[in-house]
Amino acid sequence: MTPTFATWDRTTLDQFALEAYLRLQQQQDQLEQLRGDLKDAIEAYRAVIMFTPRFVQSVGSPPAI
Repeated sequence: MTPTFATWDRTTLDQFALEAYLRLQQQQDQLEQLRGDLKDAIEAYRAVIMFTPRFVQSVGSPPAI
C-alpha cells in the first residue's frame, strides 16, 4: 500500500526522509562490501584455476609430461 504523503505533517515527513536516507546509505555500504567480496572470490577462483594441474587426458592421446 502506497503511503499518502499529502496527509503527513512536516515532522513526520522529515523523520521518514531521514530514516529512508539512512537505510539507503546502509544498503549502499552493504552493496559495496558484497561487490568487494565478489571481486575477491573471483580472483581466488582464477588463482586456483590457473595453478591447478590439469590431469584430464583424452583416450588415445599421449601421456601428459
